Amino acid sequence: ENLAGLDDDSAKELYNHIKNKYFNAIVLSDYDKTIFKNGFGKIIIEFANSRNIPVIVDPKPNNALSFAGSTLIRPNIKEAREITKYKDNNVEEVVKRLHEITKSRYVVVTCGKEGIACYDGKDYNKITTKARKKVDVTGAGDTACAGLTIGLLAGLSLVESAHLANYAAGIVVEKKGTSVAYRDELIERIRTDD
Repeated sequence: ENLAGLDDDSAKELYNHIKNKYFNAIVLSDYDKTIFKNGFGKIIIEFANSRNIPVIVDPKPNNALSFAGSTLIRPNIKEAREITKYKDNNVEEVVKRLHEITKSRYVVVTCGKEGIACYDGKDYNKITTKARKKVDVTGAGDTACAGLTIGLLAGLSLVESAHLANYAAGIVVEKKGTSVAYRDELIERIRTDD
C-alpha cells in the first residue's frame, strides 16, 4: 500500500470545515493511512492549542512526531518503543523518553496485560490491568483513548483518567469483536473492583 499524504487543497478544505466549530476535545486516531502524513496533525494541534481544546492522540510510529505538543499521546508499548527507539524492558524509561520527544503534556502507554503507564512530566505511574478475562483486544486502544478523554474532560487527574481508561478497555477486551464499554458496565466494574 503506497498512500500519499493529504494534499494541500484537501487539508485546507478539512481545516476550514472544522475551524469555526466548537469542540470540547479533539481525538486524533492515526491508522497510518494518509491524513497525517504531511503534517495535518500539527495543524490541528496548533488550532486546538490556540483555543485551549485538549487534543488526545493515538499515533502510529511513522507519524508520531507530527503530533508534538498534543495534550496527551497514547501509543501502545510496541509503538512507544518504536517511536523512542528504546528496546529495553524499562517501561518507565520508554514513557519518559516519549514525553521528551513528543512534548505532549501527558503520555499514556497501554501495555496489554501489564496495564497502563502514565507520565505527566513529573510523576510516573503504572496501573495494573482491569480485564478479568481476555477474549478479543479489538478496539482496546480506541476505548482507552475514549476513557482518557472523558476523564480529562470531567476534570479527573491523569492517573484517575488512566484508571477510567483501564477499566473501560478491560471491559472491551472481555467481549468478542469490536465492542463498547457501556456506562452502566463501567460504573458496575468500578463499584465492584476488589
